[in-house]
Amino acid sequence: QCVNYTRANGKALVSHHSSSSFGKVLQVVLGSTTTAVDLDSDTLTDTNLTASITCAATSSKVLVLISQSVDHNGRSIGQLAIQRTISGGATTKIFDAINFGDADNVRAYHSTYVLDSPSTTTALTYKTQMARHDQSGTINVQRADGSDSGKSTIVLLEIGA
Repeated sequence: QCVNYTRANGKALVSHHSSSSFGKVLQVVLGSTTTAVDLDSDTLTDTNLTASITCAATSSKVLVLISQSVDHNGRSIGQLAIQRTISGGATTKIFDAINFGDADNVRAYHSTYVLDSPSTTTALTYKTQMARHDQSGTINVQRADGSDSGKSTIVLLEIGA
């Protein structure tokens, strides 16, 4: 299966080519934010990057694509987590990684992906959280700087069986 994701005029477009042995993209949800968040502790904090999706079948998987705009100051090392909340139910951390950063005054887009198997047709909300894991300094998430808006994005793709 080949999935192509491109942006045209601010909209997400998906095309797929499938064979009988692979799943199909059933829906795509795009979320974004430019709301700045400043972090200077080791407590995971919401970054305001979130998106929600309701799967058509319990057998569907959700491919979560993240591009998080982050500035590291004072050699700060970041921790990035992705959480999934089932409407009216449990919250589960589906991704947690440390060592994003460790450079002084560096702007980066931390990109990652997770293939989640939520096994539900109840509404799902995915969000990112960050913390300063080690060292000192601050982590600035979605900070606008010059021509860069600091925009972070999350894309949710429902993959059918």
